[in-house]
Amino acid sequence: MSARWVSLEQGTDELRSALWTGFVTLKGERLRAVPRELIFEGEGRKVLFFVDPPQRQVPGFLKRWAGALRWDRAFFLLGTALWVGVLGMAQDWSFRWSTATLAVVGALALHLAVNAFAEIQDTLRLVDFSRWYGVSRESSAVLEGWVTLEALSRVGWGFLVLSFLCGMPLLWWHSRALLPMAVMGAVSAWGYAHQPLSLKYRGWGEFFIFLASGPALALALSWCFFERWSPAMASLGFCVGFWNLAYHHSGNLPDADQDRESGLKTWVLRLGFLRARWLLFPLSLLSWLAWAPALISGAVQPLYVFALVILLVPQWALALRVSRASGCASIWLVGLRRRAWRVQLGSFIGALMLSLVFWCYLGG
Repeated sequence: MSARWVSLEQGTDELRSALWTGFVTLKGERLRAVPRELIFEGEGRKVLFFVDPPQRQVPGFLKRWAGALRWDRAFFLLGTALWVGVLGMAQDWSFRWSTATLAVVGALALHLAVNAFAEIQDTLRLVDFSRWYGVSRESSAVLEGWVTLEALSRVGWGFLVLSFLCGMPLLWWHSRALLPMAVMGAVSAWGYAHQPLSLKYRGWGEFFIFLASGPALALALSWCFFERWSPAMASLGFCVGFWNLAYHHSGNLPDADQDRESGLKTWVLRLGFLRARWLLFPLSLLSWLAWAPALISGAVQPLYVFALVILLVPQWALALRVSRASGCASIWLVGLRRRAWRVQLGSFIGALMLSLVFWCYLGG
């Protein structure tokens, strides 16, 4: 092995320090180290680091941190907020700018804090290591050595403090209505990936993503925007929850082998790949059927609900492509995350356009 390479065993303080700071100490000299490969030796695992690598071009600030904080899902949170606002104003509700601004900034900050802490725990647990230079080659900024876990931790705590500062005035004004959501937010910020809950690693990740990014988020935003709830807002929340669940599930399909090696529990592993590949069909259908309560209560027009069927077309096209895969390394899953992101973003844009059309021309 070249002197420019060093391997560190899983569970050691040396490995944790190298992953946390991006440096290793060799012969009393502190050198930069970038992880390159996961090595299996019997029942143990080691991480191979490239020590003192040559200088190379590093992406700009926004691209580095977008990868580290997983900004893709932040767009879906903003899309949910816009949809809640449009649907509420279509029902002639009075919009409250001050509490709405605090709610959106606070929710976005909490979301990014959770992403930062989850990325840290994934790296320390060696989750996705074999994916770094494997088939999918979708490394994050942390795995590429562009952002250290130490810096990511500081940013995560900063976003958590910002979320707290935005949330305290809302709790003061609307304590009874928002207290359950605040408790969920506090649990999510730490318990999603950290001990002792570690929801993400105990098979509760999908349920938590559905609840926190769907019904709980939509109802909390509705109250902060308008100080009102309705069956339409509940239906919107369940719809978005199923969309986010489908997006999360599609990302787990190519990672089935790596997740199994890392000890994760996902729906793909619980159901088996051949059954899990069909799950996108019922999830997309449930996202549309979630509007049944709003339709029955008369909160939205029947034509509006039936128009939302259009959004199932790209979702089912993606589901059909995934259903052809025979395994997580199948050619049908190449670029799946990028395709799923485009479908998800298109669904939000389509829903917003339909909502604006019905609000402006058909009276809500």
